[in-house]
Amino acid sequence: MSSTIEAFAVAYATLGYEPCVGPDFQPKYEKIAVYADHASLPQHAARQLLNGKWTSKLGPNVDIQHATLEALAGDHYGTPTLYMRRYRPVWQWPLGWFYYAWIRFCPGTGTTTRTRQPY
Repeated sequence: MSSTIEAFAVAYATLGYEPCVGPDFQPKYEKIAVYADHASLPQHAARQLLNGKWTSKLGPNVDIQHATLEALAGDHYGTPTLYMRRYRPVWQWPLGWFYYAWIRFCPGTGTTTRTRQPY
C-alpha cells in the first residue's frame, strides 16, 4: 500500500478511527491529526489528550505536548490535513467515572442497572 493520506485513513480505520470535521475538542472522542506536505504525502501525526492539548513524537526519545496543531505546521511536518476520531472508553471521559457509576448502580437510569433486594 502506498503512503498517501487515503492509505493512512484506511490504516487508522482498522484501529477504530473515523474521519471527522476538525480538531475541536470533544471529550467523548480521542482525535488524531495527520500532517501532510505539499504533495499530500503524510509526514507526521498528533493525538489529542484529555486536556485538549496535542501530543507528538518528535524522535526516538522526544514526546511533546502542544496547545495547537499549528505549533508544528511548516515545511518539515506539513500542515494538518486529515482529522479522525474514535470513542474514548467512558471511564476516560471527564467525570466519566461518575457517569459509569450512575448508569451502573442507579436503577432505571441506564441500560445496565442493579436490582434492589428486599430486606
